[in-house]
Amino acid sequence: MIIAIDGGKRRISFSGTVRGLLEHLSLSPSSVVVMREGEIVTLDESLNNDDEVVIMSVLSGG
Repeated sequence: MIIAIDGGKRRISFSGTVRGLLEHLSLSPSSVVVMREGEIVTLDESLNNDDEVVIMSVLSGG
């Protein structure tokens, strides 16, 4: 799997859910959005080792 995060890309071996990927990377689901093929994926969606995902930080303000 290729992950684009924080302006860089890296390859990891992973198959499982989006939630599992975030746990593997020690990222909080409430602080990021995960996209595959340009679309947001939910925490329960399955990812395959051949997927390419983008993980973007969520910013909020008032």
